[in-house]
Amino acid sequence: MHKFVLQDAIRIGYSSAVASATSPELKTRVAEFWNAEPCGTRYLSGESEFETHARSRYTLEPHIPAFAKFNESSGLRVLEIGVGMGADYEQWLKAGANATGVDLSSASLARTRRRCEIAGLKSDLSLADVENLPFEDQTFEVVNSYGVMHHSPDTAKCIREAWRVLKPGAKPG
Repeated sequence: MHKFVLQDAIRIGYSSAVASATSPELKTRVAEFWNAEPCGTRYLSGESEFETHARSRYTLEPHIPAFAKFNESSGLRVLEIGVGMGADYEQWLKAGANATGVDLSSASLARTRRRCEIAGLKSDLSLADVENLPFEDQTFEVVNSYGVMHHSPDTAKCIREAWRVLKPGAKPG
């Protein structure tokens, strides 16, 4: 069974000029923004409070686990685009998925790596630009992105890249 999960919940508005720009400077500014305050850090008062972060995330957005279907991903090759603080990424791993995560923010990746270490989970995380994913075509059975792609200068290219790395036969989830 192949699944396609591509959810990009837009929480902030942006102009069409920003959405169509491809400037490396703009991409650098986006990365700097998320490095300064990785998504979800507002829920933490210390590094060890990852469980508090997950509880807060799923309380505020209780639809995520049912939509993502973490519990149906055992054995599947999953790509999470934009791991942020790693709450969803951790759920993929706990469910038995062969999960790979990417983010434009090195600070987010560091927190997600630490989260996985604390949980005793092996992570596969890389710094990557969703507009140019470093994977072969048709690599993953699930591609997940939640609240990420609209931050890119070229959202349409992000979506094309997600479809490119998705295995044939995947269905919108």
